Parts: sequence; C-alpha cells; structure tokens
Amino acid sequence: MKIIVLGGGLAALGALEHLLAKPNRFNEIQWIFPKNAAELSCSYNSTAVLALQGIEKGVSPLGDDLFDAYFSMKEFIEANSPEGITHCSRYHLKNSSNEDKNQKLESRFKENFKKIKENDLGFIETIVEDAYCFSPLIFMNWWHQRIFSSSLVNFTDDLILGIDGGSVHGQKSLYSADVIINATGSFGITTGLVTEKVKTVPGHYFVWYSPQFENQKVDNYFLKSKSIILTFEGENLIYHSEYNSEGPCLIWGGSSESDGLMGPRIEFLETKLLEFFNTYPQFKFSGQRELFTGVRTKGPKRRPIISREGKVITMSGLYKNGYSLGYYLGKKALESLN
Repeated sequence: MKIIVLGGGLAALGALEHLLAKPNRFNEIQWIFPKNAAELSCSYNSTAVLALQGIEKGVSPLGDDLFDAYFSMKEFIEANSPEGITHCSRYHLKNSSNEDKNQKLESRFKENFKKIKENDLGFIETIVEDAYCFSPLIFMNWWHQRIFSSSLVNFTDDLILGIDGGSVHGQKSLYSADVIINATGSFGITTGLVTEKVKTVPGHYFVWYSPQFENQKVDNYFLKSKSIILTFEGENLIYHSEYNSEGPCLIWGGSSESDGLMGPRIEFLETKLLEFFNTYPQFKFSGQRELFTGVRTKGPKRRPIISREGKVITMSGLYKNGYSLGYYLGKKALESLN
C-alpha cells in the first residue's frame, strides 16, 4: 500500500513520525510540499511554547486532547533530544489590579500565588510550571532532516493544486495513493484543499533581537539563562539565548484574546506590555522590535479536526497548540485507518 502525506508543517511531521514508527504498514511513503514555501507556514511563525497550563482530563473534550498531546510531545522530546528546544521554567505572574483573573489562575493550577525572590529578578508573585521553549526554525529544520534522512520516505518538492479521490494534482505532476493525509494547514483552507469547518486566524507577536534590560541584575540573569517564560494576563514574555540562529531575543505574544485585524491586535499587545512594565518595572527593556504573524487554523470550539472521506484523511484546526497537537494528531490520524 502507498500513502501520501501533504504539507510541511507540524501536523504532517507528526503523521510521518508515526508512520516511520510502524514501517511495515505501508510499503511506500511519499511526502509532498513546496520546499521553498515551508517557512511561510504557521509552524515557523509561532511563539512556540509547550506547557500543561494546569489542564486536567475529564473537564472538556479540548482539555482531554491538550492533556494527552502535552505528555505525548514531552515523551517525544525526552526520547529524541531535538535541536531548538530548551526545558525551562514558566512564571505565571500575578496582576495586582486584576484579582478576578488571579483567582481563576489559582483555581486552574490548584495552588496559590507565592511571593518569592528569584535570584536577581526581584520579588515576584508567581505560580511556576515546567515548560519547553522552541526556536521554530531550528526545531523544524531538525525534524525535517530527521524525516528526509529516512530511506522509507520519498520526498517530492511540488505545489499541491487539488485532491480528487485517491489522486493529488501537483503543479509538476499527478500522484496517486491508497491513502492521502491532507495536512496542508492554512494554505489548504485558503485554496480549498481543506473543506471542513475550519477557519484561518492570524496571530501576531513581537520579537526584539539582542534586547537590553534597564535593570542590570535582571539583564545579567537573563543572559545567564537559556530560556525563561514570564506569563502576564495571558501574554508570554519569552527569552531565548539562541533564537532561529539570530542570537538572544525576547518575544511578546501568545494571548488567549481574539486575534484578527493587525491594527487592533498590535495596539492590544502594546497596551498589555505597558501594563506589564507598570506592574513589574524591573523587567523594562529596550531594543529593535519586529512584528511577526502566523496564520493558524481554528476548528469549531477550538478543537482539532481529524476527518476521513474515502481515501483522504484531513488534519487541521491545531490553532494555538501546534507544538503539542502536531505529533499527537499524527498518531490519531493513523489510528483512524483501523
């Protein structure tokens, strides 16, 4: 039997990883995506954090997915030591002017904010959790090379134009298979390759390369760290000592607020950053800011979608959780063949 995997992002890689774990299932694996356009996908344009965030099973179907996905991806990381990932601490910082959100956060984590002195960060009121920070370009290149290096996968550099039954229409050729996995992301939605009830949602975030903190002790502390995440009012301030081969950087973004038009979202990010500085002035910093945008796929009730119609399995709707759900949904997609 032959299987074709369409797409170069996290969902496609998750499916390929699980296919290679059971190589006897298909005697031919073909992977198709336009290589020169891969870095335009949301997988490369993301704040890219993996954390459990107090999620428990049995509360909601989405929560169950995210809980299982977190531990699935964590197991993959620990087993393979991918490049571009740092195991770090995530500090959920208290906002003294929004007690309602503080209480909701405490309820979610089932623990109270603790007032601690974290080395040179000064006194902060925080809930701390384990997390993983990704440098998307480095990690995605590592995962791509891992799949490319397998003799079981036949890669084809082509732009997908359409899917018809068991056939894939590419710009260069026509391809056929017994099973097709459609993991074409936002490209698939905008071009009609994905017909499920999934929509595209832009996500914006700021990046500062070689930032400098005004507080010298804080600056020294960050420079000694590989990665740190400070979460305030749903936004993440993420420090990377090495980000996409560009050296140290700070990222601000990743909100649970609605994304949409660029102007309002940028204004929201700027307003929240000022609020963060006013609450925690020791973290004020300066640097040259750049804006990045990733176009994500969002399913009904934010749940990911795996659907099958004939020979085609569609994976979509990873939304803001691609760095956990991609690997996990790859397994679920193959289980749908049983």
